[in-house]
This record gives sequence, structure tokens and C-alpha cells, in this order.
Amino acid sequence: SSSSSSGGGNSTGSSTGGDGSSFSFVLYEDDGRTNEYLDDKASHIPITWDPVSQQLTFGARVGSFEGMLDSRTFHVVVVAPNHGVGVEPCPSPDYTVTYSGHSVVVKI
Repeated sequence: SSSSSSGGGNSTGSSTGGDGSSFSFVLYEDDGRTNEYLDDKASHIPITWDPVSQQLTFGARVGSFEGMLDSRTFHVVVVAPNHGVGVEPCPSPDYTVTYSGHSVVVKI
């Protein structure tokens, strides 16, 4: 599975889900303009995939910064032939997740 988000951000961590194994990473975001991140003015959203339970978890957000979105939408796409492949966003995501900083679990 893959995810995209409305809004900016970078991810860090391990991602090994392509072969059916679990993965986790952290979506990192700051204001993108200042050095406030040096004072921990940033947010981190842990994202994990558990292939046994077939669950994608958007964990509780840690941190904040001025101008941060209170809520964002994640479009989750389960990659299959002719669906969710290539560089263009998928026009029809399989799941749409409204995220407001609290943990959300998506059963795939």
C-alpha cells in the first residue's frame, strides 16, 4: 500500500512493505520557511503497516509548529496492476482518512 497527503512533509524511518512485510516510518513536517525546527517546532506522525492484521496505522501526532494544519486528509492506495502505479496521483484512492492528530487505524 502507499499513502499520500495533502500538505507538505518528509518521511524518515524504515519501509520494507513491498514484499508483504511490515513497515514503519515517520512523516515529519515543519513550517518550511524558518529555522524553528531547531527548537523542536515540528510535527511527527508515525505510520505503520502490519501485514498480519492488514492494518495501516496513522499514530498520534507528536509536536507542533505555527501554521500547522489541524486536520489533513490521507489518500491510501492499494497498489495493483493499473491502479496506483506510476508517478501521477491515483484518481480513486481505496481509502480516504481524515486525520486530526489522534491515532487512526485503517483495516485494509
